[in-house]
Amino acid sequence: MPRLLTPVLAVGALAALALGVAALAATSSLERLNLAETELSVDQGVNMHRLSRLLSVLEQLKRDPPPALLVSPQDAKDAVRAAILVKALTPQLQGRAQSYAEGATEVMRQRRLAAVQSEALFERDSLAAEALPEPDTSVDLRLRGTVSGDAPILTPPARLVLPTQGPIIRRFGAPLTGGGRSNGLTLSAAHGGRVVSPAAGLVQYVGPVKGWGVIVILRLAGGL
Repeated sequence: MPRLLTPVLAVGALAALALGVAALAATSSLERLNLAETELSVDQGVNMHRLSRLLSVLEQLKRDPPPALLVSPQDAKDAVRAAILVKALTPQLQGRAQSYAEGATEVMRQRRLAAVQSEALFERDSLAAEALPEPDTSVDLRLRGTVSGDAPILTPPARLVLPTQGPIIRRFGAPLTGGGRSNGLTLSAAHGGRVVSPAAGLVQYVGPVKGWGVIVILRLAGGL
């Protein structure tokens, strides 16, 4: 019975470079949208804080208008001028509120646009990967040993080996910058270093993914 050995995966250098460059170029527009959304959100927060303070002051003036807060009324005319000044603040605040509402609408538009571009980018990368020719097994995929139809059904491995030599930069369950927690183990491989499968399995995807460059997805025994 032939022996089933662990595959060592090596994506072709030229194909990986081309796909990686294309993925990075396509993500630049999405990154600009995310940056614009962040800036608008910050501005909106500052503006809404200022508006809430102004509205609070105006509400107090409406309930119990003290002319001395705005001018120093020495007679009835000065008191009337103070009341007119308070009244004049209302349309200005309404104008600011309208401007802030438009800013909030723009933030939502940027968010929707970023989501659409993110989905379109993922679909485009997936289609591009599917359109690639089948890799030459003598160059792109090197196998140690052979796999035949008589090979036994894969059983879950007793342990997994690290796919590459390098420092662990994020462990399972570690908090992520954008929120949530890591659902895997992230290592930093040396430039040009070899990456191997942690156990025997099937290659399900080879291609670019937004933010990651060219990746390889494996399905191991036992649902791993």
